[in-house]
Amino acid sequence: MPSVFVQNWLNDWDDSIKNWDLNPKSLSNLLAPFASLVGSSKLSADYLPEPYYGDPDHCSAVVLNINPGSSSPNEATKLWRNRVSPSYKLIYDFANSLSSKYSVFQSIYSPFAAPNWVPGVQWWKDNRNDFIKKIVLSYNKYKGRVSNPKHTPFAMELCPLHSNNVAGIYFTQRALRMAYMSNVITPAVDIIKTSDIPFGLGFASSICNLLQKPQCGGFQVIRTWKDGLDNTPSSTPTPIPNWPLDKKGMPKKRTYQLIGSTAFNKCDNTVYFLFTWDQSGSIIKITTNMMNDYAKVDDYIIQEIVKII
Repeated sequence: MPSVFVQNWLNDWDDSIKNWDLNPKSLSNLLAPFASLVGSSKLSADYLPEPYYGDPDHCSAVVLNINPGSSSPNEATKLWRNRVSPSYKLIYDFANSLSSKYSVFQSIYSPFAAPNWVPGVQWWKDNRNDFIKKIVLSYNKYKGRVSNPKHTPFAMELCPLHSNNVAGIYFTQRALRMAYMSNVITPAVDIIKTSDIPFGLGFASSICNLLQKPQCGGFQVIRTWKDGLDNTPSSTPTPIPNWPLDKKGMPKKRTYQLIGSTAFNKCDNTVYFLFTWDQSGSIIKITTNMMNDYAKVDDYIIQEIVKII
């Protein structure tokens, strides 16, 4: 069973999204902080809000994302106005057979449980699942532990509302930080305690930087592995073995950063997150080719993290 805190959080999201189903133009409770971004930007309240995916009680790793985006050409199956039509199975099932209860809906239709036709499933398979699985397996191998093959990631969105393009949407603005701390970061910290690895994961520099703000946990940089160099605190950066090279023979541009915070009263120990991103800092897609290119680098970094956590 989830902790009382996490169960209350799940219940709050169920209530908030049920209210959205009654009137998507009136965002209330946990959705209220994002009302100002709807209409004045590319953020939409017309699609089913998706604050999280997965099972917090049986998760391999906690993952922080920015927002659901628009990952598939058939996103219309999550569009509120289609809830009365059985042809749009996702939103129809949510509003009818599942009684507008998001926690039940996502247990069936999350990208870790649903068939490939469901929006997002293939994207996660192509760009995230293998990397997350590798990190979990490698960490536990070096710790002498066995990972549970039935566990899947628990993914959390800073903003649960959809967008076709995140460009121009200021997700990290100060006005949203308290909501992120209460509704995303603090629950994530609680769930990490029972996940298969004792640190969370993220895939964009913007989220890594956000967590370093005082209102979002005041995380500090512990280690940085960037563009072929291991930046160990208080020492000269050293080359990382087997870092992939570009066509000019230069180290490819990619960053991994481990951050930690002692600001959470719910935890006796430091809370950690490992982030990675590409040259631009934008959301990175970790494809099969990238997995192969960075296989030995990932292994090196996990061995270094094992020494810390």
